[in-house]
Amino acid sequence: MVLGEIRKTVLLLLLLICPALSMAQRIGHDIYTGDNHYLSTSPMELLTPKGAKCPFLIMLNYYDKYKDPYLVSLYSGSKLDEDDEILIKLSDGDTIYLYSKTLYATQSNLGILVKKTNVYQNDYQLSANQLEKLLNTPIKSISIYHSNYLNILKFKKNELGYYFKLCYKNIGKRLANPKKKKIHNTNTNDYGKSGI
Repeated sequence: MVLGEIRKTVLLLLLLICPALSMAQRIGHDIYTGDNHYLSTSPMELLTPKGAKCPFLIMLNYYDKYKDPYLVSLYSGSKLDEDDEILIKLSDGDTIYLYSKTLYATQSNLGILVKKTNVYQNDYQLSANQLEKLLNTPIKSISIYHSNYLNILKFKKNELGYYFKLCYKNIGKRLANPKKKKIHNTNTNDYGKSGI
């Protein structure tokens, strides 16, 4: 599955070099599957949840297969769960609750390690209203409910909001000036679905 393989390769690289990329909001992938357009951005490292061995990375992605095409995605070499929730607290007192839309798991070699390593991705779909609030209201904190623990990361200077704005801006630029269309043939209509 093309999207699944791309996602796996990107995550493995990010887990090795994410400190250098943590605030770089470049377009990571720009591909087509049939009539659908998928864009991914570079990640921001968030936190390492209690009991996890690897940090969780966050990304803002775009996939026009969905009515609401913008996705917040979590990536990690630590196991993600289908019931992992994201809570984003805004400066106006509102809280955005995000629930997993899709969970993917793949296996691949991590760096020079011979043993195959599990890598995970959880996608959270943003409604138009949620996206607007993330882009226009300063973000005070993000909480990830994982393995029965609530992991909280607070922001002093709206770092996460700034990250989302730059990702959204770069996605918009690419959509307005698309590169030459590259078609990837897949055997299924499921978005990047892969399994262990």
